[in-house]
Amino acid sequence: MPVAEFSGDRGWGYDGVDFFAPHHAYGGPAGLKRLVDNCHAAGLGVVLDVVYNHAGPVGNYLGDFGPYFTDRNRTAWGTPFNFDGDGSNEVRRFVVDNALMWIRNYHIDGLRLDAVHAIVDDSPQNILEQLATEVHAASAALHRPVLLFAETDANDPRLVRARDAGGYGLDAAWADDWHHALHVALTGERAGYYEEAAAWREWLLRAVAGRPQQAQIMYGIAGERRLVEWDVPWLPGFRKSVPVRIGNSAHN
Repeated sequence: MPVAEFSGDRGWGYDGVDFFAPHHAYGGPAGLKRLVDNCHAAGLGVVLDVVYNHAGPVGNYLGDFGPYFTDRNRTAWGTPFNFDGDGSNEVRRFVVDNALMWIRNYHIDGLRLDAVHAIVDDSPQNILEQLATEVHAASAALHRPVLLFAETDANDPRLVRARDAGGYGLDAAWADDWHHALHVALTGERAGYYEEAAAWREWLLRAVAGRPQQAQIMYGIAGERRLVEWDVPWLPGFRKSVPVRIGNSAHN
């Protein structure tokens, strides 16, 4: 979960506003360092959730000090960062330096980038590619692996494709579609976006049973909408004889 300082003592962590400050109720900087050290001593790696698609609404004063945010697009959660407008170079630097801080100062082993499908960036170099480039350079300099996971419901292979092949070079994708379908299959929950995921139960069972060529990942509520069909040779068992539709899951 994200640990950046937010209003109050308890929360999911997704409304962070002081991005360089571990939350006081969790023990602050010293507490986070102890947690990571103890995990490493036990042979456990630590992956930290970070939120770069928006900032929380309470206690967010970044906009008073520069063009950190944009009104050209919206998210369902809060004001999005300005990654491609006037003054965006320093905003990008702010976010990249934040990621590097967790890695260098707190010895975090990986970052889960929250909801990257909600990040809008039309720059020549997408902020996700810049993050991957600089984090992997820091990883090499520190002589230890550091991984970047993109949480996404867009299923875009560009996220994990190598940079020299036109991708962003992230290490892995936290696939919402897979998670939601598996959650429904295991728990039976149908609330919110899990209502749509219920329609994917058969897809999930087929995929697990070794017949992923039959998979169709539907886009939109109850599959009412579709994206164009893409070739996805990285899907196990896919031979291009059966199209696989790649798209988003629904949200509340």
